[in-house]
Amino acid sequence: MLIGSRHEPALRAFRRFVHLTILRHVETGEESVEGLLEHSKTKRKRYVNAVGTSLGPAAVRLSDHLREFWRSVGFDLSTRVEGQYQVVGPDYFVVRLSLMGLGDSDAAVAARLDRLERLLLRSASADARLWAAYSMRRAREREQAESSMDKRYVNLTGGARLSRDISTLCLELETAGFGHLVTVIPGPLMRSTHFRTPVRFTHMPLTVQSTYEVVHTLFDQAYERLLAQGGVVVPPSASITLPLTEALARMWCVAACGGVAKAQAAAAQAAEEEADPDPGESAASPSMIAAAITFLKP
Repeated sequence: MLIGSRHEPALRAFRRFVHLTILRHVETGEESVEGLLEHSKTKRKRYVNAVGTSLGPAAVRLSDHLREFWRSVGFDLSTRVEGQYQVVGPDYFVVRLSLMGLGDSDAAVAARLDRLERLLLRSASADARLWAAYSMRRAREREQAESSMDKRYVNLTGGARLSRDISTLCLELETAGFGHLVTVIPGPLMRSTHFRTPVRFTHMPLTVQSTYEVVHTLFDQAYERLLAQGGVVVPPSASITLPLTEALARMWCVAACGGVAKAQAAAAQAAEEEADPDPGESAASPSMIAAAITFLKP
């Protein structure tokens, strides 16, 4: 997946995955990656599958990248056999508290949140205590959320499905009268980070709005690295006036058919195009094109 200036819809879809799993055929050894979309614009659950390694010259090793991501996040993995496939995926669940129906008045809601805070601060779950202040800040923010009812929840702790943290906190919440608001569900694939020392992954999902600065920084870094390797020489401030989808399609074709040399020529040609873009089009910057080339190289 390549994320550009229109990366928000892609991230929104990617964020909805309830974990990706790797399916390995027990006889052939061929791998594929499977993800379940909890909900989508069609209002139905969907499974999405992709080959573990793309079959073209780019040979994108999706399954290897997914394993690396799992390691970086620190997921515990579980393995099972279903039919002719060995299925590997994260054993990661969260305790989710719905913020809907906390009380009939603002005062009642505030009182319930104060009670929840006291519970978390003295919880027998070390992880719940660790995230107590963060969880309550997010709970109070999300309880007031007006943009979407879907955001009115908070994940209080997480880990393996049968972990002590999850079972302990569920019992405490049930005892305190929050049981009807609690569910244990698969945790988010893409997790938000909290900038404390050290930086930690929270149990809340990544929010799209937090990605803009980071994504553009990464594209700039990819551009600089490509220049250092003798790649495309186009000023980062230049604007390539053609639709993003067309630019990426062009980069894909030249990378697949002729590698970086032809990609350089295509980028130079694109930079020279001076047609005014339509209002609905999104210009692809040279740093984005460079990142595309870097990503698509075998």
